Amino acid sequence: MNLYDLISDYLNDSNGSLKQLITWFLNEVMEQEAVEQSGAIKYERIASRKTQRNGYLESFLTTIHGKLILLKPQLRDFAGRLGIDNNGDVNNFALKLCDFVEADFTKS
Repeated sequence: MNLYDLISDYLNDSNGSLKQLITWFLNEVMEQEAVEQSGAIKYERIASRKTQRNGYLESFLTTIHGKLILLKPQLRDFAGRLGIDNNGDVNNFALKLCDFVEADFTKS
C-alpha cells in the first residue's frame, strides 16, 4: 500500500485508517533497520553484505487503536547459517571457517 492511499483513507475513515497508517509506518521502520543491519537493500548482491534476509516474523503490538499485526524482517548471518560460532577475533573465525570447509569437502 502506498502512502497516498493511506492518507486518503485516513481522511475518509480516520478510525480504521489510523491503525493501518501506524502499521505501515512501523513496518517501514523495521525494513529500514534491516537494510542498515544487513548492509544492503532487499535482493541486492554486494560483497559488503553482512547478513542475509530470512523472511518475516509476524508479531503483534497492542495500542490504543487496537492490535497491530507487524511483519518483522528476519536476518541471519553467514556463520550462523553454516552453524559456525562467530565469537572471537577475525583470525579465529577464519580458522573455524576453513575447518568447516575442509570437513564439508572431505565428507563421504
